[in-house]
Amino acid sequence: MKNYFLLVVISTILLTCQQDDLFKTTNSVPEIDLTSISDGVSQPDDLIVLGERTESPYTVENMNKALASLKKSARAVNVNDYEITTTHRYVKFIPQSEAHVDSLSTHRKLLLYTYPLDRKIVSSGGYYIDPDAPSDKPMPLYATVEADYKLPTSVPYKTLLNLHNPEESEEYSVVASVNQRHYEFFKLLEEESNRLLGKEISTKSSSYANRRWVPSGRITTYDSSKGTYVGVYDLKVLFRKGLFSKYTFTDSNGYFRSRKSFSDDVSYCFYFQRHDFKITTPGRSHAESVTIATLRKPLSLKFASNDIRSYYANIFRATAHYYFQDIKSLSRPPGNAALRRALKIVANRTQHPDNPLIAGSHTSNTIFFSRESLINIYDSSSETKSIYGTVIHELAHASHWRHFGKYFEDTDLIVKESWARGVEWSLTSSVYSDYKASYHTIYTGVVEDMIDFDTSIAGSGDNDKRREYVVGYTIGQLEETLDSEHTWTSWKNKIKSEYNNANEHHLDPLFDIWN
Repeated sequence: MKNYFLLVVISTILLTCQQDDLFKTTNSVPEIDLTSISDGVSQPDDLIVLGERTESPYTVENMNKALASLKKSARAVNVNDYEITTTHRYVKFIPQSEAHVDSLSTHRKLLLYTYPLDRKIVSSGGYYIDPDAPSDKPMPLYATVEADYKLPTSVPYKTLLNLHNPEESEEYSVVASVNQRHYEFFKLLEEESNRLLGKEISTKSSSYANRRWVPSGRITTYDSSKGTYVGVYDLKVLFRKGLFSKYTFTDSNGYFRSRKSFSDDVSYCFYFQRHDFKITTPGRSHAESVTIATLRKPLSLKFASNDIRSYYANIFRATAHYYFQDIKSLSRPPGNAALRRALKIVANRTQHPDNPLIAGSHTSNTIFFSRESLINIYDSSSETKSIYGTVIHELAHASHWRHFGKYFEDTDLIVKESWARGVEWSLTSSVYSDYKASYHTIYTGVVEDMIDFDTSIAGSGDNDKRREYVVGYTIGQLEETLDSEHTWTSWKNKIKSEYNNANEHHLDPLFDIWN
């Protein structure tokens, strides 16, 4: 394929001082109520409403028409060597199973959408239903990829459009290339293609920086335990103009800001999903999401306590904590890779159908060498820190299963649940300082006791006194002793043999108390 801007030896960022100002970060974002956007999203499961198909100025066909028009008008000066090539493809994936959906998520460069990108968003919403898709199959997925991107062969797909937009190619850098002449001509070509489609754009009325803007914003959710809104961190936020998208991530306070400026409105979209996990609801293959119709201003979303997306967001917060934040040297939960599918977390609004006291569950399976892990979280009406702790607890099981495999399956329930309860206490209390784990039956407090028994709850009985003696282990040390140990006694003995602790002679009575 010929280069569309001659030979590029290096790419450079040619931003003026004005353009640099576009990318300065800010913690000040005008607040926008979710219900005030487009037609509003008053209910959490509102359908995304799409309008008629809009023709893209970047199709190879339309770009060739624009080039011919420019040549006729003698505006194509000294660029007779410019060739319209396919730089990108707009693709529709047709997954036949949830395994297909998960396999697509292993491709980090694929910015996937659950709705067609060549149709205008009439109303914001949470999900889209393709009326032509089979009801027993996952919804199709859409993406725009570079022409030479190696698409997965395991999932059926078809190319809907061949596109020419070198500005969106990776080597094109942020704004310009060394070959300024071809860059300037492409902008002229882009303008002419839009004009021929009746979408005239102005490129001369004002300075570059004044005409363009940078998508930014903040996403927060209500935390009933803190009594305030908190940032949803590590969300991958997409902003899209037509068929082309960019993305960034929210920071620890829920703020985000694009590194690319835009001249037009963009639509915002994010999924409660990352490469290694997804949060969905019963019966759905795709992650829960939010799509906002086109805007030309910062986005500020606040999920209120009565909005089901607050439930999804708080589950996401806890999951992102275990995957990406400080977890005190613990091992991470399962990742999405070859022979291992993304962790699926099902957010159930209602209580467990058989036992309302069950707040969550974890199951694991290995099918034809493919390992998968499933978590269910129940009851969206629970207090936020309770939901957070339950997610951490079930993720501790998933991590235990990932790292110790067959030993996990053979491990006594009291060991599994005591370990998960200990991790729940350790990580959740780092976010909620007043968090108290509930200990009973096989859900023992032996891990907390071995690390740092809370003397404020000690009574006068001998049991409480003996619990107070055993301190000084770390959560990371205790996790390492789970390897190959699957009984209550063998775990205790492994702790003794692996680490020197001045109080280890108290381990026997401590384990006896909890068993």
